[in-house]
Amino acid sequence: MGFEVIHPKELEEYLGRSDVIIVDLRDKKEYLEYHLKGAVNIPYEELEDRKKWLLPYPIIIFYCDRGNVSLMAARDLKDWKNRIITVSGGVHQFRELF
Repeated sequence: MGFEVIHPKELEEYLGRSDVIIVDLRDKKEYLEYHLKGAVNIPYEELEDRKKWLLPYPIIIFYCDRGNVSLMAARDLKDWKNRIITVSGGVHQFRELF
């Protein structure tokens, strides 16, 4: 199925939706310093073991520090039937937006 890359400004349309899970792939310390409201923390190193937990969500959005790790996560799950989205530029691009 592939995956999509969205601009950080497009995140706003997904916030608070019950059919969307937003996954922060950074480590726990970084997540606790700042994260999008409602985002869950699954460090990339734990994604393989915890990815089945994401299956019920039709839309999965990944973000990370600069965008590289979320791109890897999206590629890892590109064959899923879920809609997989990664945020370009990472948290540094959208931190000031919200």
